[in-house]
Amino acid sequence: MQFKRVLTCIIGLSIMLIFSQCSTKNNTWLSRNFQSFSTRYNVYFNANESYKKGIEKIASGHKDSYTEILPIFPISVHTNASFATNEMAISIEKSEKAIKNHSIKRKPKRNPSKLQDPSYQAFLNQSEYNPMVEQSWLLIGKSQFHQADFMAANATFLYIIRNYIHNQELVTAATIWLARSYGEVGWFYEAEDLMNKLDEGGFSPTTNLLFVYVKADLLLKQKRYQEAVPFLESAYNAEKKQQQQARLGFILGQIYEKEQQYDKAFTYYNYVLKKNPPYEMAFNANLKKTQSYQGKDYEKMIKDVTKLASNERNYEYLDQLYTAIAKLYQRNGKTTKAIEYYQLAIEKSTRNGMDKAEALLSLGQLYINNKEYVKAQPLINEAVPILPSSYSNYRSWRTISENLNELALHHNRIVLEDSLQKLAQLPEIERIKRIQEVIKVEQEAQEKLKEKIDKEAKQQEERERNAFSTLPSLALGEIGDKSWYFYNPTLIGRGKIEFQRTWGNRILEDNWRRKNKTAVLNDRQETIDEVVQKIEPSSTTENVTQQPDSISPTDKQIAKYLQQIPLSVAQKENSDNAIMESLYNLVYIYKEKVPDYELAQQTYAELIERFPSSSFIAEATFNMFQLHSKEQNLLEAERSKQYILANFPTSTYAVFLQNPEELNTLTQLRKEEEKLYAETYEAFLKNDYAIVALNLEKAQKEFPFSKLTPKFRFLEALSTSKKKGKDAFKTSLELIVKDYPDSEITPMAKDMIALMKQGQEPQSSLSHSNLLAERTSVVTEQVFAENIAKAGFVYEPQDNHLFVLIVNTDSITRNTLIFNIASYNFTRFLIKELDIQVKELDDVSVAIAISGLDNLSEAIWYQKTLLADSTVTKQLQKTDYKGFVISEYNFSSVTNTESLERYFEFYRTNNLQITEPNTIKQLEQESGFVKGNAE
Repeated sequence: MQFKRVLTCIIGLSIMLIFSQCSTKNNTWLSRNFQSFSTRYNVYFNANESYKKGIEKIASGHKDSYTEILPIFPISVHTNASFATNEMAISIEKSEKAIKNHSIKRKPKRNPSKLQDPSYQAFLNQSEYNPMVEQSWLLIGKSQFHQADFMAANATFLYIIRNYIHNQELVTAATIWLARSYGEVGWFYEAEDLMNKLDEGGFSPTTNLLFVYVKADLLLKQKRYQEAVPFLESAYNAEKKQQQQARLGFILGQIYEKEQQYDKAFTYYNYVLKKNPPYEMAFNANLKKTQSYQGKDYEKMIKDVTKLASNERNYEYLDQLYTAIAKLYQRNGKTTKAIEYYQLAIEKSTRNGMDKAEALLSLGQLYINNKEYVKAQPLINEAVPILPSSYSNYRSWRTISENLNELALHHNRIVLEDSLQKLAQLPEIERIKRIQEVIKVEQEAQEKLKEKIDKEAKQQEERERNAFSTLPSLALGEIGDKSWYFYNPTLIGRGKIEFQRTWGNRILEDNWRRKNKTAVLNDRQETIDEVVQKIEPSSTTENVTQQPDSISPTDKQIAKYLQQIPLSVAQKENSDNAIMESLYNLVYIYKEKVPDYELAQQTYAELIERFPSSSFIAEATFNMFQLHSKEQNLLEAERSKQYILANFPTSTYAVFLQNPEELNTLTQLRKEEEKLYAETYEAFLKNDYAIVALNLEKAQKEFPFSKLTPKFRFLEALSTSKKKGKDAFKTSLELIVKDYPDSEITPMAKDMIALMKQGQEPQSSLSHSNLLAERTSVVTEQVFAENIAKAGFVYEPQDNHLFVLIVNTDSITRNTLIFNIASYNFTRFLIKELDIQVKELDDVSVAIAISGLDNLSEAIWYQKTLLADSTVTKQLQKTDYKGFVISEYNFSSVTNTESLERYFEFYRTNNLQITEPNTIKQLEQESGFVKGNAE
């Protein structure tokens, strides 16, 4: 018994002695291996398991868009980090615990006999003697990376590189991860520089594969697709996991398809299908394989896809299926069939997502290639709002959409006015018969639309019933009353389809009602051409009046149409002016925005033929001179030149054409002209009316043919109102209307004259607040763009903008101000939805940001209208405030007081004005703006 006690004590003391020797305070072979083993299979193991679980969650939560080249790693969509927030936090916490509890930094006892050995010296110089602590640091960096906290990850990887130089493989892995992290924040030069400087001695099979992956990822992010192919193929061949291999194969197929190497694309899509990928990837690989088919028997491939379309399971993917068929037809020269299936894809799309956008863009591009721009316009216009800003060529498509909108606007205006003039030439009885025919066709169309909605609603009900029939009963009882909307599947289905018809297939999100403001026509609306077809002579005209009373148009409906017909001389003149202006604008559009040499010539010829005395002829001819010169058509260029010299000898264009060397100064003269106008406007804002008068005189002398002359005259007229009163102001405006009937300033002058005739007084000032008065330096758009770049910010006039007020005041005044701004936005804007965000900066200062402004012009105009509201300005006068317009991107980059002050100083000294009447009128119409009494 006594012996057992002694033995137990000896064993216990031995264990205690061993553990004491394994402490992190000792650096022996035993302590190093014990701490390494303990870390690896305890804390580090749990941290790594949590990390791997997080990676799986990110992969499963990621949603691929197969219309674009897939990212190699799901975390490249940074919002995916939210799927693994907890797992990555646990991984970091446990790794930090491993470092804290198991790090061995104490130097080992020196062995004098080995001091001359370089490897032993390197061992003594280590900063860490537990290899699993080094791995824990790497795991922290990887976890931070997958939290999308790339700055923190960068710092961790750099720490590893600097402190664990003795572990070459670890440093190589950390360097590759650092390069990958740089790539995620767009630092591609730095990333590639790191990759190129890697020491080959630090590579292992694991880091080799990591290197190939990261190199391919960096090249794909830069859209250097051909350069990425060898690395992707190396990764594909080395990868052991089938799912990841399928992903790499799909990316390779997409790249080869993009490069029009369809045989290689077909091969890789085939490889994908052999890897047993998820259903959605397999489905898309099948479609892509069909699109890439190079054989002659493409009809067989189309039949296979058509079978997929008949499967109820694929109902939501009909847009993709029909787009694949359309592309195959298009590649085989069957344009008519391609158009048919693109239209089917658009019509059958149930998701307002990228697949529908692809069909819209593909059909739109086909029409553009065929020079059918008006048909392309509604398609591109509908597609662009669906595209994310990260979409490749997003900016290019946005510009194309804007240009086509402008083109369609003027084309449709011409067609409509011509059609109305044709109606005006008919006898009154015939005219009314034609109108009755139009109304009847519209009523029939409404009936057909209603029938279509009812049919689709029933089909939707049937699909939902079939879907729910497979679910187990929830024992909620039988719903007997079907009168409530949500108890009636047919009503729900009809409601869904009616909603989609009105609003489109919108994603459930904040501000879902906000839609693209650049729309000219919607593909669900009738085009102007269709309306014209209705009013052309028809064999059914004689029978129009014999229709049943149920669809007979009322006198009110007929009167509405008659009002649009130019019957009087004045109305005919206005109609001609509209056609004339649109023809001129189309010449410019075909020259600059939608380059089409042939159509520019045709449109110019029509303008000359129909309106030889038009005020637009000189500039249109000069545009054609420039276009002919650019196209090296010297004969036509010379004809245009001689036409200007013969018919407009005193024009600016003739002066320049007589001295070709001065053509180079045209741009400079325009800049001087704009600068003089900006100085004049600035003088007007300062109530310096003498300078306004002097600058008007200077402009008339130096720029006699300037388009800005009416604007100079308008500023002088406003100055007159302040010096000489209402009657002199009215006389000045009447002279502007008389001398410049076609100027864009004339409609505003006419409105002012009309208001004065109704007894209203002109406003005494154009200044709207001390904030606007503070902004003394009026600049052109070009100067604004140059100076914002010099201030260290980005010029993106078409991006979403904010109007921000920085207010220092008490909470009561602040809350009252916020309420007044919210009330102003609600009561003045019937269409546009504006949001207010309030952020406290310190104890007394808040930032009030108004969002929902689509571009720079709209934001500047909004600022002007808001600060013209007496209720808002009265409240602002009680506060110390600053205000400015800023893009959402630039606002996100304002991270401290210094950057805020830098932006405000730029904005204060660069006063960009929106004064064009047509622009203001368009902004008012698009936003549903309701003017106040003072406006």
